[in-house]
Formats: sequence, C-alpha cells, structure tokens
Amino acid sequence: MWNLSLRGTGRSLKPLKDAPDSWTLDEMIDKDLLPVIRYVQKESGSARVVWLGYELGGLLGYGYAEKKGGLGLAGLATIGAPVTFAHREQEPMKGLLKLQESPTWKRMFLSLNGPVLGKFLVPLL
Repeated sequence: MWNLSLRGTGRSLKPLKDAPDSWTLDEMIDKDLLPVIRYVQKESGSARVVWLGYELGGLLGYGYAEKKGGLGLAGLATIGAPVTFAHREQEPMKGLLKLQESPTWKRMFLSLNGPVLGKFLVPLL
C-alpha cells in the first residue's frame, strides 16, 4: 500500500526552485499520476493497481480514468469524492470553483483562516 503526497503537500511543498505555488487538477493528472502508478507497478510487481482515493484523491482518480483510460488500473474506489456538482447542497462548491476565474478573490479567500470561513463566509456562499 502506498500513500501519495500530492504536489504542494507534505514533503513536496516546494520541490523545485522557482516552482509555482499551486497546480491544477489537470496538471496533476497529466504529469503526476502515471509516473506514480508506474512506480507502484514496478515496486509491487503487479501489472495493474487499485486506486483508492479520498475526496481530492478520488477526483484525481476519476480524472485519470477519463483522461488516461484507466491505464494501469485494476480498479478505482473513492470515498467522499463527488461525482457531480449538480445538487443544491453543492452550490457553495460551485462558488468556490469559480474563484479560479478571479485571482484577486481567490487570493483573498485563501488568506482567510478556517474559523472566519466557518462562521461568516461559507454560510453566505
């Protein structure tokens, strides 16, 4: 069993000099996941692996399965990863996803701490 530390998390906070501060899901899917799967295949001696993704890990698994056709995967299981943002309860998530379109609002939003978000901003969204 392997645990993947995504770009910008854990020991990969700033792996390369002059690296960007953030990455998109597409960049992680396109650049990171196949090498990770190839590494696990090599180390385990298995031609195909099972991907278990929790929340963001599940979203990445969905993206990988779609974009790469599930190359190297024997199966994909997710926990807490949405398959759609079409439900009324997910309207706040749609609002957060739109922050990508406005770097100023995104920067301001990300600079706020958890308690402020929980008490004031999230209910407004």
